[in-house]
Amino acid sequence: MSLVKAHTARSRQCPLDITIQSWQNSRPQLSALLDVIIPHAHRWRTLDIRSNSHHCLQLVLDKFNDLKFPSLIRTSIIATAYIQYPTFLRPESSPVLQSLELCPLIPVDDFPSGQPITDLSLQFSPQCLGLWTLPSLLLSQKLTTLELVYSDSPSLQPDSISLPFLTSLTLKATQPRELIKAVVAPNLSYLYFTVVVPCHQLSAVFHEFESKFRNIRHLVLDAPSSTLEVECAEVVSSVFSNVRHVEMHTVETDAFFRMNLDGSCAADHWESLESLTFRGMVAYCESSTEHLVRWVD
Repeated sequence: MSLVKAHTARSRQCPLDITIQSWQNSRPQLSALLDVIIPHAHRWRTLDIRSNSHHCLQLVLDKFNDLKFPSLIRTSIIATAYIQYPTFLRPESSPVLQSLELCPLIPVDDFPSGQPITDLSLQFSPQCLGLWTLPSLLLSQKLTTLELVYSDSPSLQPDSISLPFLTSLTLKATQPRELIKAVVAPNLSYLYFTVVVPCHQLSAVFHEFESKFRNIRHLVLDAPSSTLEVECAEVVSSVFSNVRHVEMHTVETDAFFRMNLDGSCAADHWESLESLTFRGMVAYCESSTEHLVRWVD
């Protein structure tokens, strides 16, 4: 308590970065500490809440939901149980919020709009991500970075979500094609895609999306426990033919670099390739890279 009071006083009117982490019990003590910093909410710049018990997190949210945060530009809440969108993060309470991370979030049908959010990261609960949720949460025309983790696929109209400033997309979904089909992001240059669908369906995810991804320069394909088929690699490499930087797991190299009878391979589509990064490579997996070695030679 004495340290919190001292730091709060000595910081005078400087912006404050608040971290509330690893509170598993002792709600009275947490409540007392929060009461010291709450009067200075007007100068909070960032707020990071994570690894707290559900009861402690609820205490924090209850104390914050009636407050105003006129200087808050970044918030990250990583919960141990599903949470609803906090009231204090709505535009009337946090008008200059630019960066937001919420995990795991219960879908809502009135996701707030009107904030200048540029970086958005959301992980939804396994409940259905309904048609009403996704378009409303992406209404911000300022988004440059977007990360989405969800289970079910909403039904969306093609090219119905315009994100003109989006440059980076991280996506982990069981049925991602609907979202990809709906999003229009002409400046998208970075894609981090986690493969959670069966590998034989990966080609169906990206099929005929060349126009969506023609400007992708950096592709991260995360499939640590899967073995891609050559046909899938052919589709993926042709859709992302303009990439310059590719990251993948070692187990995926066989599909991309295995030579066909005519001496070609899927990776040949990457004519502008500048760098390759491999994850999960170990000394005893030399056989998994033999096709890569031949391709490089």
